[in-house]
Amino acid sequence: MIKWKLAVFAVGLLLASPLLLLNVWGIKTSMWAIDATRANEAALAGEAPKPVGKMPVSPFQWIRDNARVRAEFDQTAVNWRRSVYVSDSVAVEDLLTPGEASPDPAFAPLYAEARAARHLIGHCEDVLAKLGTKCAVSEASANAARDGSYTISARLSYAPSYDLGTPEKMPGGGLVTASTRLGENVSDDELPLNSAEARRGFMDQALAICESIRTRHGTCIINSISITRVVKRQRRADVEAGLPPPPVRLRATAQFTIYAKENRETQKAFREELTALAAAT
Repeated sequence: MIKWKLAVFAVGLLLASPLLLLNVWGIKTSMWAIDATRANEAALAGEAPKPVGKMPVSPFQWIRDNARVRAEFDQTAVNWRRSVYVSDSVAVEDLLTPGEASPDPAFAPLYAEARAARHLIGHCEDVLAKLGTKCAVSEASANAARDGSYTISARLSYAPSYDLGTPEKMPGGGLVTASTRLGENVSDDELPLNSAEARRGFMDQALAICESIRTRHGTCIINSISITRVVKRQRRADVEAGLPPPPVRLRATAQFTIYAKENRETQKAFREELTALAAAT
């Protein structure tokens, strides 16, 4: 009988623990709010305010943080936080299947929006060749241009084929993210021409940067590679002379994430490290 009562007590205590933690956190938060209010009142009165610490963190914050870390470092799942952004300029006719009639002009924007994903999913070939084992269009859009064409864009999310590394638990550990332009030392006139080779070249550079980062920090995720088209306006004199328009070139920016101590110093150092690696790669 006594053992049964002890077992019931232990189970009850276990079930009540989250509520106890929340109550303690609630009390600490209330006390922090009182101290913060008093400090504000003292400052308004021209008095020296008593130092106030940071707001108490929820006891379940680590669960939420760890869930995101697990999702970020999942090698098998197609995750929208790991994506390649691509775009193209097309006419409505480019989106038609063989023998398909052109849509009513009033419905052309909706048609372009609906067909954008199908048109750009072919870029998954680049992603699968360089970055991933799986690829899917997780988002697509279309915007009308003045000349009647459409700029269609897509987010190609992927499951990585490269090694992300294994995050090691550390005090104050978290996801630290920074971005850099790829081809840092290249002028607009020297940017690569719009092609699969150029897109894959940017991915190769991002992979090389990520490998260096992983060697130093133990982890690295390529969160995004955004590849944008650079279209230079043709000068009127060139148009009148019948010269062809300037070629479409590509520019790319990549975002990387590591698992490290999450603070301003780490963020700044990581950003500077990325800039240096991009310039040297």
